[in-house]
Amino acid sequence: MEYKELQEPITIEEGVFKNFTGRYLLPQLKLMDDNPLDKLDGRYVSAFALCDKKYHSYDEFDNKLFIAMSLKADLNYWMEYYEYYMLQDGEANKLVVILDLPIDNRSAFLEGRYSDLYTGEDIITKFAKTNGVETTTLTSAWAVINKTDQARVTFENKVNKDFALDPKIIITKDQEYEYPPVMNREIFNYK
Repeated sequence: MEYKELQEPITIEEGVFKNFTGRYLLPQLKLMDDNPLDKLDGRYVSAFALCDKKYHSYDEFDNKLFIAMSLKADLNYWMEYYEYYMLQDGEANKLVVILDLPIDNRSAFLEGRYSDLYTGEDIITKFAKTNGVETTTLTSAWAVINKTDQARVTFENKVNKDFALDPKIIITKDQEYEYPPVMNREIFNYK
């Protein structure tokens, strides 16, 4: 994601709005007993968020994941097992489901410490598999979390391009390999 994209707030339209919440926190759902990730139909998911500023029960520090879904989706499972509400965006066409995340890594996420999000082989392995297929070489989020050389070079090039730096900066192993999250992209109705 380019730096200028980080300034854009969440927009709920057709397709999935891409942000760091979906990229780095969503894979935790694979650790839940009922694996709700398998029940998500990507055609009907609009966005993921840390919270909704108009829904005052939780804030960005609570270990929750908010998922906005179209009412066209089969919502029976979500409405039966999870807290939900209608998104107040001027249109009553989205249901927001609230899930408790199994790993409390919110502080690391908010600080942009992606390499500290997960420990242990279990989550790393599950993070890197989609439908049982190993995707570690294809998943850029996995590469950032594991601080691969490829992720370092990619981020270094991105920073130098985004800020037109000359001389070029070098990203070291002590740094993270992605920009930190910006709250207007990670929270519904953030003003």
